[in-house]
Amino acid sequence: MSQPSAIESRYRGLLLGILALALFTPLLGPGRAAAEVGAEDTAPLVFNARVSTSSLPYQGGSVSIDADAIDDFGITMAYAEVFGRNGIWESVQLIPSAIDPTGVTTYSGILNLPPNYTEAPVSYGVEIRVSDTNGAVATAFAGEIEVAGQPPFDEAPFVSNPTVTPRQLTAMGGLVKIRATATDNRSISFVHANVTTPGEPVTQIDMEAVNASEFEGAFEVPGNTDAGPRQYAIEIVAEDDIGQPGTADAGIVTVAPPSLPPAGGPLAVSPASRSFGRVHIGHRAVRSISIRNTGARGTPPVDGVIQTSGAPFYLSRAGTDGIHFRLRPGHTGTYKVAFTPTVAGPQAGTVTVTRSDGSQPALTVQLSGEGT
Repeated sequence: MSQPSAIESRYRGLLLGILALALFTPLLGPGRAAAEVGAEDTAPLVFNARVSTSSLPYQGGSVSIDADAIDDFGITMAYAEVFGRNGIWESVQLIPSAIDPTGVTTYSGILNLPPNYTEAPVSYGVEIRVSDTNGAVATAFAGEIEVAGQPPFDEAPFVSNPTVTPRQLTAMGGLVKIRATATDNRSISFVHANVTTPGEPVTQIDMEAVNASEFEGAFEVPGNTDAGPRQYAIEIVAEDDIGQPGTADAGIVTVAPPSLPPAGGPLAVSPASRSFGRVHIGHRAVRSISIRNTGARGTPPVDGVIQTSGAPFYLSRAGTDGIHFRLRPGHTGTYKVAFTPTVAGPQAGTVTVTRSDGSQPALTVQLSGEGT
């Protein structure tokens, strides 16, 4: 049997660490899991870095950049550094475009390379850089892109004054108008716009002549259901009578993410700890804890669940998954916790209060008692 590579071993280790944190977090709370389980922060792992093409015509064009990354705590930034003949040519920020069930996030972006009006080809190298919450940085080479040299014969069409209206759309998407000027020393035969977004095929939009040199088209931008903004890069292409293309970068249209519903007010739990004192084995002592919705009037109610860490601490009338509650702003819920020791000696546990909307870290009450 072949031995796993270093990347495979590290990737498996990261997944096991994430799984361990996922199992312990409901008991410890997100803010304490890393400290109490003993996780060790490591640098991100970046793999499967790639560019959508390794060559472009001399007119340049748009290239999609994608890379997969995972980190045991969290990734703060991902971007691509593009190297030309004179060092770093441009940096492109990458945004999350997909997350698979194992926690691997795909980061994507769009690179627009300019035309090359020299006879020799021009190459650009792309390196992915990812940093985590601890400041550690990981890199991966995504590939090289060559922009061909300009052919020495008949001049290609000249495309200028590209405009796109509007450039910012709500999450519902909408219609954008694309317009440009295209001229040639012979004739223009065809004008279109290429619309590119990460992870999807290029969409071609035909542009009709408004007059001898002005062309216009329209693109119906779909709605955005992603958690983050969605971007569409637009390039305008004009071909002359022998098929030579001329291009112009028309920029990017951004579709905002869906608006999140307003969150309810913060929850507060009291007291921070409860002691049951000394209780005879087989007997029961009961204490109360309170949960309050401190939100202002008019804010939404807050849903959540209250659970204990398990025997010998119990919630009165709790189901197998705890007690589900809904609190309106300004309201308080009171809940009974019982201590029923079955062995002698000091014992400890917790009550955990978790919001359904995830907008607040879990709240805990420390429990203690002694069986006698």
